[in-house]
Amino acid sequence: FLSFVAALLVSTPAACSQGSKVTIDKDGLLKKIEKSDQDIANPKKMDKPATWMSRAKLFYEVETAVSNNLYDGINLQMAEVMFGSPSATENVTIGNTAYVKHTYPYFVAFADEAGTFKAWRVSYVVKDGAINEAIASYKKAYELDMAAPKGAGKNKEKIAQGMAEIFNYVYKQGGIEYTLGDYPAAGISFEKALEVAQDPAYGAADHEAVASLAHDTGLTYLLGGNPEKAVKYFSIAEEMGYERDGEIYYLLYHAYRAVAKNNEPEILNKAKTLLEKGLSKYPDNANIIECLTDVYVALGEDPQGIVPVVEAAIAKDPKNTALWNGLGRIYERLGNVDKSIESFEHVAQLSPDDFVANYSIGILYIRKADAMMNEVNDKTYSGQAEYDAELAKVFDVYRKS
Repeated sequence: FLSFVAALLVSTPAACSQGSKVTIDKDGLLKKIEKSDQDIANPKKMDKPATWMSRAKLFYEVETAVSNNLYDGINLQMAEVMFGSPSATENVTIGNTAYVKHTYPYFVAFADEAGTFKAWRVSYVVKDGAINEAIASYKKAYELDMAAPKGAGKNKEKIAQGMAEIFNYVYKQGGIEYTLGDYPAAGISFEKALEVAQDPAYGAADHEAVASLAHDTGLTYLLGGNPEKAVKYFSIAEEMGYERDGEIYYLLYHAYRAVAKNNEPEILNKAKTLLEKGLSKYPDNANIIECLTDVYVALGEDPQGIVPVVEAAIAKDPKNTALWNGLGRIYERLGNVDKSIESFEHVAQLSPDDFVANYSIGILYIRKADAMMNEVNDKTYSGQAEYDAELAKVFDVYRKS
């Protein structure tokens, strides 16, 4: 009991210090907004960074009036103290995950079997678009602060801290919406987080983190049925060098493929160019090879056209096992077993202990022998000796495997 109370005191100081359940003073917040509106219209205040910083903080407070009381680890017992009992409870399944849905006056929570909240949706809005106003206000404050005739940049650090607070909020919102399977909403939140991270008012954002977020934004939009936005953000990630061993290229292809609903050649050729770029960097990436084969077919071109691309790279670097491995995968995809075996044998010669190459050769010989066996069984023979001779050829190939 004492441990529970101690945790509660640490986790929810506002609620406990008040000694009462959480209430949202909507009228009070709206009056503060009216005052802020007057301040930014006041010639004596409108050009001061402090005016806009205060406005940004206010709108962030308005935006998070409910969610500020929700946090990782909150459970039914804590919610009981802060919000009272839920008005409704039901079992729901989102994706493949079972939750218990609890409805409160300000939000709906989704808990696991132990009663810990895993996600929530705020249902009580003080003012629409508050977070956008908070971002715009910090941007204005930064603009005025950097242009100040005296002490330019004096408030730069505080503004950056405010923007970081907004970033953390919208990024977490995106994660919650993603958990609940609301991919369109998650995409909007991740997009907003990316906008904040790339703004000068945020400060120096980590390159890798921004690129990763662009990738996540694109993936979320792709899952949410917005391939145009997916192309935009996957492209940003790719331009920033965030490739994830070639993953970005076939994700971009799937996004372009969804945009090209009627197989428009202009769009598909863009996708083809990107895939060829990806293949040159990751020649043994099976997903890129598969997508390239698909786009050749979609464009009415011969998938065999992929082969010269890789062969040209091999001519420049004949000892590159990744290139030979990629060529083997392409021939396998094209159904040319003999050429595929030949390519993987090059890998095995260059790297005798390469597991993938040796295993692939073995599997391909089995496939070849299986096909030969089917042909043998479909033929008619003049005698047992002729049949045994053909069967011996099949067994020779099985032995090679």
